[in-house]
Amino acid sequence: MTYLKFITGLLLITLSTSRQTSSVTNTKSLEINREYPSYIIFGIFCGECSGHCSTMYRYNMMGNSNTLFIDTTDSYFKNYGKVVCKTQINDITKFQTINKLVQHIPKTFLTTDKKEQTFGCPDCGDWCGIYFELGQGTTIKKFYIDYKEDELGKEVKDFGEFIKAAITELNKQN
Repeated sequence: MTYLKFITGLLLITLSTSRQTSSVTNTKSLEINREYPSYIIFGIFCGECSGHCSTMYRYNMMGNSNTLFIDTTDSYFKNYGKVVCKTQINDITKFQTINKLVQHIPKTFLTTDKKEQTFGCPDCGDWCGIYFELGQGTTIKKFYIDYKEDELGKEVKDFGEFIKAAITELNKQN
């Protein structure tokens, strides 16, 4: 009988401890979701062009199973800003390029409460614009960046240049 009480007590302690650990783990994962995107979409759009006017990439970051897609169908314009990337990319060098881009996302983009922000005047003078979207859980944030970064703040200007360089590198690898 004493042996049975001992086993029951040990079982209750184990269950109680695992429940607390699970609670701490859930809290940490919520903190991570607020600081890092679950996906990003980025690309260049040009409103005054003929033919192909936008190329967008979508990078889903889901633990160890990250996926990369490209859209070359101009869905940015056809769907009024809702980008649909259907063609999956499996080239490891492209993942490396995207991972570098993710590391350069400005902290202000991650922490802002604004759902949309425009920097400069994207595509105002037929010089195109940079589109950047990030999802954090159920929150979607969209950023429109002037392709000519002359008058942008340093953080946004540097990030815009990094996006352009990443797109150039991704296009070379095709």
